Amino acid sequence: MSKLAINKRKLLATSVTAILIVTAVFSSLLWNTNNQTNDLKTQNTKLNNENTALADQNNALQSQINQLQNQENLVQQNENNSQNNTQELQAENNNLTAELSSLKEQTANLQSQLANLTTANLVAELKILDATGYQYNDLYISGSVGNTGQGTAYNAGLKVTAYSAQGILRINMTIPLVIGAFGIDAATSAVASTLPYQNVSLALGNVGTGVTLPVDVGIFHYDAVSNWTVTPVWTNQP
Repeated sequence: MSKLAINKRKLLATSVTAILIVTAVFSSLLWNTNNQTNDLKTQNTKLNNENTALADQNNALQSQINQLQNQENLVQQNENNSQNNTQELQAENNNLTAELSSLKEQTANLQSQLANLTTANLVAELKILDATGYQYNDLYISGSVGNTGQGTAYNAGLKVTAYSAQGILRINMTIPLVIGAFGIDAATSAVASTLPYQNVSLALGNVGTGVTLPVDVGIFHYDAVSNWTVTPVWTNQP
């Protein structure tokens, strides 16, 4: 075999070997690329799944947020309703309080009217003078006493108290109010007969409704008096 043929065979073998090596390298690279591609696809699928799961979680959280917002709105609405109810109840309570006060006032007026229908009321219009006499002083009372009430004044009289300038009680008696029971003589004689002044018990009278009695009385006493009180007294029952 010639040297040229040998060289051709060597060259061919070398070329085949190179092709095989290149093919092996390319196959290895292709295999690695395919593996990497598969890995990337797997990772991409995993990321897509994770994204889907995150989207589901986000939707679930948004749903919870919406529910909480609805609950908050409901609580706020209930609070507003409660405040409105409280204001309405307060207004109603104020109205009831005003009505109760009005009813109490009406009741008091009715009770007063009822009392006026069954009770007496003696009103006195009097002039009083203490006159100095020879032996005794004379507390002179004149005027009238009328019953303006709607009932009879029982045990009616004029309560008379008088004090001297030194504060000594000189007169303390009740003059009866009786139609025609006494005049000046009867009253003064009843008092003068006990001088020096002592308590005098006189029978009290009755004054019917609408009746006005004249008063003309002189009360004898020792010493001058400068401070006196004359007040109608009566009872609503006999």
